[in-house]
Amino acid sequence: MNVLVKGQVFGSVKYWLYTIEWQERRLPHSHILIWLTNTLRPNQIDDIISAEIPNPSTDKNLYDIVIKNMVHGPCGAFNSLSPCLKGGNCSKIYLRQFIKETQFATDGSVVPTKEARRRRTNRNCENEI
Repeated sequence: MNVLVKGQVFGSVKYWLYTIEWQERRLPHSHILIWLTNTLRPNQIDDIISAEIPNPSTDKNLYDIVIKNMVHGPCGAFNSLSPCLKGGNCSKIYLRQFIKETQFATDGSVVPTKEARRRRTNRNCENEI
C-alpha cells in the first residue's frame, strides 16, 4: 500500500481501503480500492492496468511471478480434473476473450465479463493460442 499510496503510482490518492483474504492454497489475496484526487478517464485505464502476461524480455522477474502465481488453468479439454469445472465448463469464466482495450458500461464501470484490456500476444497461455 505504501508503494501505491505514498509512491502515487496512479497519481495523488484521496482515500484508500484494502482487505486481505487467504485463498484455498493458503496464498494471500488482496482487494484494493483507491480513490484518486484527479479522476482517471476511460482512455487512461489501459496505461495503468493490465490483464496481460508481462514481456519476459523486458521484465523477466515479473513474468516469472505472474506465470507461477497468477495464471488460471489449464482446464476444460486440457485438464478434465480441474477443480474449477462445473458441468464440464469453467466456473471462473475462462477462457476469456481477447479485447483491444478495456470496455466500460454506461455508468463508467468496467464491464465485468470483459475486465481489462487483454490483447492477443505471443505471451498468452498455450491453451489460448
